Amino acid sequence: MGSPSPSLSLYLVLFSLLLTKQILAVTYSNISIGTILTPLNQSSWPSPLGDFAFGFLPLETNSSSFLLSVWFNKIGNKTVVWTANGDNPVTDGSKVELTSDGKLSLRDATGQEIWNPGVSNVSHAAMLDSGNFVLSTPQSALIWQSFDDPTDTILPRQVLREGSQLYARLMPTDYSRGRFELALQNDGNLVLYPIGFPTATRYDKYWWTGTSGSGVRLVYNESGSIYLSFQNDSDFSITSSTVSEGDFYHRATLDPDGIFRYVL
Repeated sequence: MGSPSPSLSLYLVLFSLLLTKQILAVTYSNISIGTILTPLNQSSWPSPLGDFAFGFLPLETNSSSFLLSVWFNKIGNKTVVWTANGDNPVTDGSKVELTSDGKLSLRDATGQEIWNPGVSNVSHAAMLDSGNFVLSTPQSALIWQSFDDPTDTILPRQVLREGSQLYARLMPTDYSRGRFELALQNDGNLVLYPIGFPTATRYDKYWWTGTSGSGVRLVYNESGSIYLSFQNDSDFSITSSTVSEGDFYHRATLDPDGIFRYVL
């Protein structure tokens, strides 16, 4: 049999691309008003390719207590990368809901609200393959994202702006806010502070970049590099090596011992 003609080959490529787009369109779906998640069956809202999920995870130390979280969904150890209620786990009978008045609300088994992101007029939510959980308006304008409200972890394609913080967990299996803070200050300095527990008193810094400048951002790019980017187009590198994003799941965490680690 002869080779396909150039026009047929082009047709097959185009058909393949169209089919891929259709599959992605079917796979990806917004989470609409009225949708509810509960811990009962550990249901979740996965990202289109299933790399991440948003929902309830039981604590490693107490299977009857749950965190509303985002986690790596394709590995056996469902590693948490963001949580809404680390200081206040909930029990069975709790729920998170996109309410009819356009709010995302986590309520415990008694009906008391435990957490909300502080925005309204939400029409839909989505769990993205980047690990970012987002809320949008009826006009599809993004009004809140977990990438802007991190806990102890940042992910590739995540950018932190001036005034952002990471807080270490109290212990590896205790997601309460712990004894260390990473702060991206308005003066352009990235600083690590010890934090008193349980007073939350901030003590003298023990590590800092010594940088200064306006419009600073902490960038974690798709190649695995983490650096400070300033408004004058200068950069300050935090990590010295890069890794292809497709090879591993990777992240950077402020760990309970106060060390900011790049993790594969």
